[in-house]
Amino acid sequence: MAKFLKNYFWAFLWSLLILTVCLIPSDGLPKINFLSGYHLDKFIHLFLFFVQCSLLLIRANKIKNNFAIKRHILFTLIYSLLLGTSLEFIQHYYVFGRAGDFNDVLADFIGILLGISFFLLKKSNLIEPN
Repeated sequence: MAKFLKNYFWAFLWSLLILTVCLIPSDGLPKINFLSGYHLDKFIHLFLFFVQCSLLLIRANKIKNNFAIKRHILFTLIYSLLLGTSLEFIQHYYVFGRAGDFNDVLADFIGILLGISFFLLKKSNLIEPN
């Protein structure tokens, strides 16, 4: 268990940040009127889940077995999707002043796919490390 926590500490800390940010009641959020037309919240969702996915996949850089890598990617995909969809469900039914939004789940999913894509490009050495 200690090794698991060591390997995924930052990813689960980021998950707690996502939970905190997404479960704040709407009256506790700042109002930014001049950016409302740009759907800034969708970019925030995309960013949060891109980072979440990237943090979960950091450990997979050390894995040599292709099956284990695929299993790790599948875990990352399922965990991140469950986190995103659960948050929208909780927001919709349990957080005062917030509503679940399918477009937020879609933005989460795009962030997850970008994170996985970035990992796969880096793993295949198409992106050179510094």
